[in-house]
Amino acid sequence: MKRFYKLLIIPLMIFSFVIFGCEEDPSGPDEPGTVEGIVAKASGTVIEDATIKIGSNIFAYSGADGSYSFQIDPGTYTLMCTAEGYTEHVFENVEVESEETSEVNFILEEIQPEFVNGDISIDVNWTENYIYIIQGDVTVFSVITINPGTIIKFEANANLFVDNGKILASGTELKPIIFTSYMDDSFGGDTNEDGNTTSPLSGDWMNINIIGANNSSTFEYCEYYYGGSDDEGTIILDNNTQVSVMHCIIAHNNGAHGALDAGKAGSGTIIQNNIFYDNIIPLKINTNFDINNSNSFHDPDNNSVINEFNAIFIGYDGTNNYISGTIDWEETEVPFAFPYLGIFITPGNTLELASGVVLKFDGGSILYQGDNLTNWDANEVYFTSYKDDDHGGDTNGDGPSIGVEGDWEGIYDEGVQPGEWEEWENILYDDIH
Repeated sequence: MKRFYKLLIIPLMIFSFVIFGCEEDPSGPDEPGTVEGIVAKASGTVIEDATIKIGSNIFAYSGADGSYSFQIDPGTYTLMCTAEGYTEHVFENVEVESEETSEVNFILEEIQPEFVNGDISIDVNWTENYIYIIQGDVTVFSVITINPGTIIKFEANANLFVDNGKILASGTELKPIIFTSYMDDSFGGDTNEDGNTTSPLSGDWMNINIIGANNSSTFEYCEYYYGGSDDEGTIILDNNTQVSVMHCIIAHNNGAHGALDAGKAGSGTIIQNNIFYDNIIPLKINTNFDINNSNSFHDPDNNSVINEFNAIFIGYDGTNNYISGTIDWEETEVPFAFPYLGIFITPGNTLELASGVVLKFDGGSILYQGDNLTNWDANEVYFTSYKDDDHGGDTNGDGPSIGVEGDWEGIYDEGVQPGEWEEWENILYDDIH
């Protein structure tokens, strides 16, 4: 019997070792790892006060010897290193393991200023190794290709006038292309070398004006700050251009015609996934192209920072207020505002409005001929006064206000005789179901 108990104890001991002896150390896999390294120039000279970030979060600054170190949970990260006057350096797929040290050394290149003036008649390639300083009126007759991370600064009242040339500006989420004021030290450092004596203001520089029918310039992951002098837009898309503006930030701009003025742009225009805030008027369009619900009209870091006249304004050029083909409007964060004219929908053409869309009028109207008000009766769509703050907010920037009957003309069939207007005439607003 004793031998039986001895034999029984052995597997119990083995079982106990498996269950208890092999239990994971709770402090093991959850412990952070360390990332460290040196920030220096290609010559080997170390750089002090460089910023090491992951996304928008700062994790470390380089010291007097160029070194940095921080701890972070295990995982795979993209590290970015920036310093005033230097190009950004990005390391992707940095593996951090628990209680291990990952060494990441950054080599930064000094950004050199390059002054741009006069006409540009040959194709050029702009890179992040330079800060391009636009002086006066610069006319572009060729193709400017702008690489990710490039900074373009404009002196007072300077502009780029693209006359049948093109700008192909394709940044990335991590390395956007910056268009800003010469006074703006937050990008590329103190380019004008005046210390802290000046600060950027809206309207410091004029604009980027794109002309030429079918001009297919592209702006992707670009940022535009402090433009719009002379009350013009910071980006102007002139007659029948077909420009793409996508994933851009447009902020702190002046301009009574819209920070992005697409009031005359052509049907191939694309305006999607952009962020507009702290502008006078964020965006002006015409009735030639679609607007989906991807654009944002507030500061993503502070929802209370919007635009002074927070709406999509419809251009006042009467020839561009006719619906052509089938046009879809889906934006619901801000209303579509008609401070000048109304909409004209002729037979065979259709305006489709998504649920929740608000249209505001200041004396204008909707004229239509035939049954082409597609889905308006199936969706929750609002038609109201420009002064009505209850629907779409304070569009006209006058503080709290309400509309009154007769603020705008109404919706009616242009084909009927006076006195026989449709039942929607003179409505203040209508929630159509």
